[in-house]
Amino acid sequence: MTYFPRYTSLDPRRPIDGTCRRTSGATPPGLLTVVFRGSSQSLGSLPPDHTSSRPSTLDSHCSAFSLIEVVIAIGVAAFCLVAMLGLFPTGLKSVKNTVDQTAAAGYLNAVALDLRSIPLGSNTSSRYGITLPAQGGSSTSTTNFYFNEDGTLTSSSSSVSTRYRVQLSFSNNPATPLVTIAQIQLYWPPTASIANALGNLESVITINRQ
Repeated sequence: MTYFPRYTSLDPRRPIDGTCRRTSGATPPGLLTVVFRGSSQSLGSLPPDHTSSRPSTLDSHCSAFSLIEVVIAIGVAAFCLVAMLGLFPTGLKSVKNTVDQTAAAGYLNAVALDLRSIPLGSNTSSRYGITLPAQGGSSTSTTNFYFNEDGTLTSSSSSVSTRYRVQLSFSNNPATPLVTIAQIQLYWPPTASIANALGNLESVITINRQ
């Protein structure tokens, strides 16, 4: 059996505008619809073997991005990417400073606890081996030592693993001969001075010698 398309009467004076529009209403399967300017006309039924592979209506919007729009979109994306990459060094530096501050506070607290735990009648701490000045009289002394990255002590600042420097200043007052005042200053990097250090912490404690 041969299928012949049924043509409807078309006005030859109404040219096709070349655009695709969504048709209203449901279109029966197998019916080919062509959109003319101002109206849609049916050209008839297709053979049964065409109904399963071809859409019933021209339901797509015939438009696309222009080259200028694509270039502008790529430029905006590149600008945002460069701005985000510029924030990474600042973020990494902030994280590193936070880690250094946290570790330094822990080391400073450990030194203070070691000094306060010196038993009566002794002048040397048990954990770090810090020696206090002789009891009585007026005297001042300074002690320096360093912390490695793993928290161990070292006597040199030239090592690659050395991260912090501790400067201890002790003073005895004749008015209070049983009390020694200790000033603890911890800063980094260890090779710099306190004035030029990237960060520093300070604490003052009193040690009861009675």
